[in-house]
Amino acid sequence: MPGGWGLRDWKERGLFAGVPFSREWILKWGEYWGDSEMLLHVDWRSKGMDAWKEAVRTAGRREDALVFGCWYKEELEGTELKELDLRFSVFEKCSLKGIVFEGCNLEGSRFFGSRFEGCSFYGCCLTGADFSECAFENVSFEGAELTGAVFPAERVPFLHLDPRQLQKVMLKQGDEEEQRRIWEKARSGQEEQREQRDWQGQADQQDQAERQRQPEQQNQAERQRKAERQNQQGRKL
Repeated sequence: MPGGWGLRDWKERGLFAGVPFSREWILKWGEYWGDSEMLLHVDWRSKGMDAWKEAVRTAGRREDALVFGCWYKEELEGTELKELDLRFSVFEKCSLKGIVFEGCNLEGSRFFGSRFEGCSFYGCCLTGADFSECAFENVSFEGAELTGAVFPAERVPFLHLDPRQLQKVMLKQGDEEEQRRIWEKARSGQEEQREQRDWQGQADQQDQAERQRQPEQQNQAERQRKAERQNQQGRKL
């Protein structure tokens, strides 16, 4: 179940009409004589940009400060997060502008219905992340681990994922034709990379052969100049 947004759907459908809500949602399993296992603990309130910045600062001191975080309809911008732990975070219907995630652990995170603009996930772990119904503009996933990450099929061709990443992502909507096109793009990308490596190898060999020929050509030119000088001296005598 997708964390906070799944519980929010329950609320909007009126499944708990008349039940007072606390500021946090707690989902427990198998409660018996006061003994139960907590499956989910989500702070569902809107928090604002100041709370986001404070959470990022706190994460620099406390590693789990952003783990299981829940951000709903927030407008987050201009923040750099480096090597922070954001596992299983939820960003639901958020707007993220100029957010730089570098080397962060975002395993299992969900970005349902969010919009990204000018963001980067350089070197991040996004294993199992869910980008369902997301929109992207000038977003980089360079060096990111995307095994099992879910993307809208219609958005993937514009994300400039490399062939290795394309083979690992999952496409939302089950569009078989779109999936076939993406896989073909991944294979053609690999073939292009192989051709590029072959071409580069041939170019390197040609450069090496040219460098080996240059001393011989220089020696030959020097011998010719020396022979010409000797001929000139012979004619003078």
